[in-house]
Amino acid sequence: MHVSCDQCGHQEPATSYENIQITTHSDPDAFPSALRQKRKTQTKHHEGRRQGHRRMSPVSEMCPNCGHMEAYSKELQLRSADEGSTVFYTCASCKHGWRVNN
Repeated sequence: MHVSCDQCGHQEPATSYENIQITTHSDPDAFPSALRQKRKTQTKHHEGRRQGHRRMSPVSEMCPNCGHMEAYSKELQLRSADEGSTVFYTCASCKHGWRVNN
């Protein structure tokens, strides 16, 4: 049995490579993982009031600070892809902020 080079056609007996250990190294990004891609922070921009650079949606949610029944929300995927998202709320009245993990 022979080992041949596809580029130049050179051939050698396979026994020439019996006691040779070959080690290869790859860049971690050479084979992207689908799960790693999903783990990156995903942001849902909701239509509604603009706060800084992110849009906030008005929702009917009671503020734990003042009891007002209107808040603005945004949803972020902060944990791994197989876990729920985190919803951030800001009270429309007192501006108190809180979050809920889905």
